[in-house]
Amino acid sequence: TIPSLLQIYMKSNVGQEYAAKLGDTYDVLAISQAVQASGFDSAAAALNEAFGAPTGLADDNVTMNAVEWLSKLIIPTVVESADELAAAIANGGSIVLGADLSVDADTTMQVAAGKTVNLDLNGNTITAVSDMTGANRNLFDVNGAGAVLTVSNGTINYSHTGANMAWGNSTNVFNVTGGGVLNIKDATIVNAGGSDMAFCVHLNNWGEVTLNADNVVFESTYMAVRAFNSGYDMNNITITNSTLKGNYGLWVHNYTAADFGNDQAKADAAAARLNFDVFNGTNTFNTATAAGRLGFTNSIKLDANGDPIA
Repeated sequence: TIPSLLQIYMKSNVGQEYAAKLGDTYDVLAISQAVQASGFDSAAAALNEAFGAPTGLADDNVTMNAVEWLSKLIIPTVVESADELAAAIANGGSIVLGADLSVDADTTMQVAAGKTVNLDLNGNTITAVSDMTGANRNLFDVNGAGAVLTVSNGTINYSHTGANMAWGNSTNVFNVTGGGVLNIKDATIVNAGGSDMAFCVHLNNWGEVTLNADNVVFESTYMAVRAFNSGYDMNNITITNSTLKGNYGLWVHNYTAADFGNDQAKADAAAARLNFDVFNGTNTFNTATAAGRLGFTNSIKLDANGDPIA
């Protein structure tokens, strides 16, 4: 079963010479043992009596009974349809994609407050095509304190075939707000949306939000990542070993006093905060205009080092 196979790994010190000895394939022997539970208080008690308590768990290397040991196991939910994926994300937990999926681009998959979702794409691709206009479209919404989505090992392709999604009608593969956290690793995220307002990741800091990305290709027809600095809370952005493609790689949409007509709005703009590590020398910016853009009305263009350019 997939949960069993997910426990098989190659140690980090294994080199090419040893790997070559394995060849293209190797056998995995699955061995099962059984014990009669009759006469014991539980099946776990019978297993402990027959075989002893399991030992040597990777996290704490302690002896524990079967019930405790089983509680340590993370059994992922394997999904092979769009409905199964949506239900698994709503429930939270560990999810493994068992096949390529086409999903409804106009139905948002919600990671709610307090939910943790680990989505292993397992080398597969999620495809979503939208032709709707007139509203913001989020494929994934990570919204609320304690909402955490981790995506790895595959591709997400979003495309928009309707009329141009202009200002106020953005398309986002991921929208993160209200305290949400998005982690992406070893993945390709594509938003071939309308010519305007198409983002791979959209961060809106009404409540502190976080993006951590490593070894990711972000590719958008407009901008790869947008940090909409609209409130008092923090945008945290760390991107390493990644490629950002688009008109701009990163847009920090931070209002300035010139964008507002009253003192309170100007004060709100000044309170917006940002903590980011993007221009660190490990990322590649394949962009039409500039690596980054800082500001809104009076924006500043940034090069791959984060320095202002003309």
